[in-house]
Amino acid sequence: MIKSRFIAALGCVLLTAVSQGANAKGFNYSYAELGYTNINSDPVDASGATVELSIAAMDYVHVKAGYSHFGDAEITKRGFPP
Repeated sequence: MIKSRFIAALGCVLLTAVSQGANAKGFNYSYAELGYTNINSDPVDASGATVELSIAAMDYVHVKAGYSHFGDAEITKRGFPP
C-alpha cells in the first residue's frame, strides 16, 4: 500500500515537471497518435490499428485526419448463420 502511494506521488511530481516545460513554449496542436482498438460485442469481435494526425496549417486552421483498419482475419462473427 505504501509502495503504490509512493509510485503515485512520484508520478504526479514527474508529470508536473514535464508539464511546466511543455507550457513554456505555448500550445502546439500538431500531433500524431497510434492506437489499438478492440471491439467486443455480441455479434462481432474485432481488433485493429488506428492512426490519428493533426497539423496546424495556420493560426486558426488545423488539418485533421484519421484511419482505422480492421482486417478480415481479425473479425469473427458470432450468432450469424454461415
